[in-house]
Amino acid sequence: MYCGTDPLLASGPDGQVIEIEVCWSADRAQGEAWLKKLRAFGKPTHDGIAPMPYVKLQTSGDELLKVGGYYYMKSGMLTQLKDEGIDIIIDSFRRMPNWYLLFFDHCGGAYRHQAPAATAFPNRDMLFTLGAHSIWPSRDCIEEKTALMRANWEGIGAAYEGLLYQLRGLGRDDRRVS
Repeated sequence: MYCGTDPLLASGPDGQVIEIEVCWSADRAQGEAWLKKLRAFGKPTHDGIAPMPYVKLQTSGDELLKVGGYYYMKSGMLTQLKDEGIDIIIDSFRRMPNWYLLFFDHCGGAYRHQAPAATAFPNRDMLFTLGAHSIWPSRDCIEEKTALMRANWEGIGAAYEGLLYQLRGLGRDDRRVS
C-alpha cells in the first residue's frame, strides 16, 4: 500500500496557496476514510482528488513542465521536520516572486526498511524531500532569477539542520548541513 500527501506551496491568481497531491494505492474505502481529516481541514479552492489511473498521476505535471520553458530546481532530503524548520521554509516561500514554488514529498514505505548499504541509495533516514522549483516562460533576467533561487535555497539549508542538498555545478561538493 502507498499513501501520500505531497504539499506544494505556490502562487495562484488570488495569492499564495498550498496544493496537496494525494496518492492512495490500496482499498478505496480505506482511502476515503483516510482522506476525511484532510477534507475536514477547510474548503479547498479546487478538489481534484478522485480515482484515476496511476499513469495520469505520473503525467499530471507535464503541462506545467512542458518543453520550451525555463526551469531551475533545487532539492534536498530532510531527516527531520520541526516547527521552526517549517517556519523557515514558509518564510522563504513568502519572500519569493510568483514564479517560485516549494514542494515536500513524504518518504515512508518499504525503502526505509533496507540497510543503507543494500542499494545505490543510502539515505534511508530521510523522512521528506524538499524541493524549490522555478518556472520561467523566457530567458529574461534568468541570471538574476537563478541567483535569487540559489540564495534562497542557501538560506533554507543554512538554517535547517538535516538537509542534504546538492550544489553540483557551482564549484562545491554535496554537503549535509548539521
